Amino acid sequence: MKIFLLVCLLFMMTGCQKTAQTETPLENNYDLTFSNRDLDAGYDENQAEIIDLHESITISQEGIYLLRGSLENGSVTIQASENAKIQLILDNVSIQNENGAAIHIVEADKVFITLAKDSVNELTSLITDKDIDGAIFSKSDLCLNGEGKLSIISNAHGIVSKDDLIIGSGTYEITSSFQALSGKDCVKINDGSFVLVSGEDAIQSDNIENARGYIYIHDGDFDISSKQDGLQAENYLQIDDAVMKITCMNDQDESSKAIKSKGQMVILDGSYEINSQDDALHAAKNLTIQNGDFVISSEDDGIHSDEDVQIQNGSIQINQSYEGIEGKNVILDGGEIFIVSSDDGINASDPASTSDFDQKEDVRIEINGGMITVDAQGDALDSNGDLIIDDATIILNGSTNGGNGTIDSSNSAKINGGVLLACGSSQMAMGFDEDSQQPSILYCLDTVYPAGSSITIYDLYQNELAGFTSSKSFSSLNLSIPDFEINQTYMIQINEDKIEVTLSSISTSNAMNQHGMKPNEGFQKPQGPQDREEISKGEGMKPDKRQPS
Repeated sequence: MKIFLLVCLLFMMTGCQKTAQTETPLENNYDLTFSNRDLDAGYDENQAEIIDLHESITISQEGIYLLRGSLENGSVTIQASENAKIQLILDNVSIQNENGAAIHIVEADKVFITLAKDSVNELTSLITDKDIDGAIFSKSDLCLNGEGKLSIISNAHGIVSKDDLIIGSGTYEITSSFQALSGKDCVKINDGSFVLVSGEDAIQSDNIENARGYIYIHDGDFDISSKQDGLQAENYLQIDDAVMKITCMNDQDESSKAIKSKGQMVILDGSYEINSQDDALHAAKNLTIQNGDFVISSEDDGIHSDEDVQIQNGSIQINQSYEGIEGKNVILDGGEIFIVSSDDGINASDPASTSDFDQKEDVRIEINGGMITVDAQGDALDSNGDLIIDDATIILNGSTNGGNGTIDSSNSAKINGGVLLACGSSQMAMGFDEDSQQPSILYCLDTVYPAGSSITIYDLYQNELAGFTSSKSFSSLNLSIPDFEINQTYMIQINEDKIEVTLSSISTSNAMNQHGMKPNEGFQKPQGPQDREEISKGEGMKPDKRQPS
């Protein structure tokens, strides 16, 4: 999509965007902290009991245990008091168990597994016991950290904690038939490097109790390939910063969402490359994005919430989607957003509605700033309630079929500022309301122009005000820029054709629609070659006493 330099300049001039009204979401009752011991991977070897593995062992006393060596078809079991804190240091350990967990934590207060610096540790579990279903299986709080590497191959889950699963640091490569990382109460990751290949969810927390069942990621580098969800939290999911590459695909009728929360989702920063069969980002409650870089390809929605979606800054590139961004309320407060969709580009709807035509007072698309480009087969902007544009630079390529419009709103549609350059089909073309604060033009053409056509807006003095190049064929234009003034004349040039327009009202249009715009106001038909020559000489344009600014 080519955008003229002047549009970029307009974006800079109109870029004094509204300050985002929403602050960083409250953490509620979720513990998004790490203890000093979670993050401290140090130990004194002189204070540790050193164990050379050659047979199964059971640890029953609180303390520090340094493990080395290999164990074939055996396990390390921890069965201590409920108040015991135990640290296992893995220093080039290899454990294989054909019948259960390689490391089995039956009881303790909390167990720390530390990966010794530069060590390479391998755990293999060919599990047949359905009750002990992880290569590392813990009924107690479990924390992993260190400067070494842990590789896991499991016929069931990779690492399981029936309480908290905390990872402070380390390098992890996990291949599992079920989940790679599972913490019933929570999964908290401070930092680390992760390569996760899973037959089910890669990272999951599923406790349905209030303030449990959450995932919190502070930092880290993740390469995830899962046949179900990449990340799945029952109640809450927050990522402060991370580098994530996520691929979620399966040949079954299973959920394959990249990042999913059955409650609220908050992403504050990071870099995300996502290829998903279902929604790339999915939240049952509010979904908030502040900053971050996203490159998304999804066979379903790019970003979806059953409640509100709010985006504040960052870069979001949705190269493939059914609907690009969908929520009950979609609020965009800045950033660069690029969307390609096979249906609506940005959609606001109430999931409780029984019809797409329901008018809702509490549903809206609100755009307060940013650079937004949409290429949609359905409506580019579709609100089952209100559509409000206060500031942004927006380029829309709407549907080529008559069943969709470039913009669609069930209630009001207002543009109060910013730059809007849009093209699409004409049958369902819709303009903005008369109580908008910035003038706009909706023009339905007599012909269909091809993809790659150049659209340019000039003022009375032949100054180029804005322009763009269409990505598909079109038969209508919807245009609004800060330079527009009522009772002034402008020229729209499409390739070699020129159309003279006088802004007779806030919403000047030659098309009738449900917002009550009067047809054929202020328009002349596209000029032929002789007329274009006259216009190029300054003829055919109504005089204006203004001086060029």
